[in-house]
Amino acid sequence: MKFTWPKKIAPWGDVPNANGKKMRVGAAFVKAFYNALHPWRHVALDFNHNTFPGSDEYKATAEPRNVAAFGALEIRENDGVYFTPTRWVTPEEEATKNYEDLSPVLVPDANGDVIAVMSVGLVRNGAIPGITLDPANAFSAAFPAASTQTHNPHMDYKKALMEAYGIAAKKADGADLTDDEIEAAVKAAKKKKADDDAKAKEDADKEAKAKAEAEKKAKEKDKDGDGGADHKGEAMGARMDALERGRAIDRARMEGRDIGVLEKFADKLTPEELAAEIAKCPPGAVAFSPAVPEGGKNTPSTETVSDARKASREDMANQLGLDPAKVKW
Repeated sequence: MKFTWPKKIAPWGDVPNANGKKMRVGAAFVKAFYNALHPWRHVALDFNHNTFPGSDEYKATAEPRNVAAFGALEIRENDGVYFTPTRWVTPEEEATKNYEDLSPVLVPDANGDVIAVMSVGLVRNGAIPGITLDPANAFSAAFPAASTQTHNPHMDYKKALMEAYGIAAKKADGADLTDDEIEAAVKAAKKKKADDDAKAKEDADKEAKAKAEAEKKAKEKDKDGDGGADHKGEAMGARMDALERGRAIDRARMEGRDIGVLEKFADKLTPEELAAEIAKCPPGAVAFSPAVPEGGKNTPSTETVSDARKASREDMANQLGLDPAKVKW
């Protein structure tokens, strides 16, 4: 069957229980519960305390341990502590069909004041009278003295707290930790976790910021819709410069200028710088067309083009994206 939630899991004030432990739910729990570093506001609803270190069921099982649900704890001052499932892992009717009571794992301090609820268990007979799934039919509610916690009679709360925070059970000299030392170690572990979480968040924020800035720069660079526009512009400029240098060299050859050495360094100069250097080379008398033949008729030029000039023309054609063989010079 399905039940109405939330359900009370511990009364306010003294907590009567079949384990004979003296515990109280009160101001100490309220203070601990609302501490920013308190880790148990949302806990598991398990089976016979199978998620609680030190319980018999915990020792008999292994991770991943099955749970009925996860849920939120609520403090109602002068009334008690309540639990509400927020996500059923096992369907409610299936999870609860073999159990009658609820059993919270209460963690007391040295004075017996409850400071945490680590989990809530579905059990057949809970240790706290009246803490049940269905009060109308609860045997433990009608006969509280007969209620016993047979599933977990040997819970070591101090050990569980130390295991939860990874605190060594003994000192270097083999002596047990005192309650004050355990409390100090727990506080240190909580602080370290908070510091680690803050550092992780800071690193994540930095990474997200860097990613956003990189994306912004990419969008600005690509604002015209062509991510390679800048590179294409640079390539076009280089191509035009090469073309101008080639033309300048061709003109120099036609003028008979001695630019053999200058050609080797032409690509290191801008077109303007190359033209200035070529102007310093004196021109020579070079005829590129034969004299007018007898009969007074001009004939087509019979100029023999040098290999260097052919290479220059082919280079110019290639830079223009043309087939050198089809270009008429």
